[in-house]
Amino acid sequence: MSAVKVHLYDDATLKSSPVVTGGAWSVSALALAAGEHILKGRAEDAAGNLSGYSAVKRIITGCDDLPDVDLIDDTGQSSVDNITNNYNATVQARLTLPIPTGASSVSTQSVSAIKFYEKTGASTYAFITTDNAPERDGADFVGTFDFQGQADGVIEVCATWVDAQGNESAKGTALAITIDTTAPDAPAITNIQDGQVFVGTSIDVSGSAS
Repeated sequence: MSAVKVHLYDDATLKSSPVVTGGAWSVSALALAAGEHILKGRAEDAAGNLSGYSAVKRIITGCDDLPDVDLIDDTGQSSVDNITNNYNATVQARLTLPIPTGASSVSTQSVSAIKFYEKTGASTYAFITTDNAPERDGADFVGTFDFQGQADGVIEVCATWVDAQGNESAKGTALAITIDTTAPDAPAITNIQDGQVFVGTSIDVSGSAS
């Protein structure tokens, strides 16, 4: 006979027995402690006959891993000082999630979006943008955005991630990025005069710059 209810288990613990309606069933706001869980279900018909268990779904709830932000277009003397002369620079947020025990990998459905924020105070933030299609890079999820004509100065950027059911994480550590598109003044050669003549072919040259 057709199923009339489903018994939903967290490993060996019965969590809920929703009614089947029109061939579908659901449980809203199933309470699970933070950590690893093994979800499985078995159907029951009107006569009390029980099916075998469904394929298990290994999951982790209450994950507190957060994205790390990186400046991709770091220019100048160092490639890791988070200073750039590109006011359209690309910023990347990388999230590494744990793999549930027994699962071969983290499901691609784990992350639906990565959101970027500007830190504007000790505990205040301004929303920048959302990457609704974060890329998968091995075990990581990567979100990106490009500044659009960002003004010179320092901007602190952090990110969050959103799971498949719309829950948003806390904000990750903010990265201070310096945008500097203003060239320095031309240097001056001060110890040599225009038109000067030397006996030697190896000379000292010095000056000033600011």
